[in-house]
Amino acid sequence: MKNKFLIIRVILGVLIVLISVLTFLKIGDKRIMMPTILLLLGILQLFNGLDFFSKSIDRKGFGIFLISSSAFLIFIAISIMIMMFK
Repeated sequence: MKNKFLIIRVILGVLIVLISVLTFLKIGDKRIMMPTILLLLGILQLFNGLDFFSKSIDRKGFGIFLISSSAFLIFIAISIMIMMFK
């Protein structure tokens, strides 16, 4: 299970960097790229929180904080997408 989290986190990190570079080079539409980056960051935060929560007893508070902040990031990304395409 730990290796799956690591692989998913690495893939999400690479996607975030790739989309950020494409946005910086003005390749693609900013209206799509920026909320996508926020959504991917929220998903990455969720996996980090699950990893912290399941890893050890003394870091469960960090895991809960990361999971709640990921929910906030995902909510912000979805609300930005809804506002931009209305």
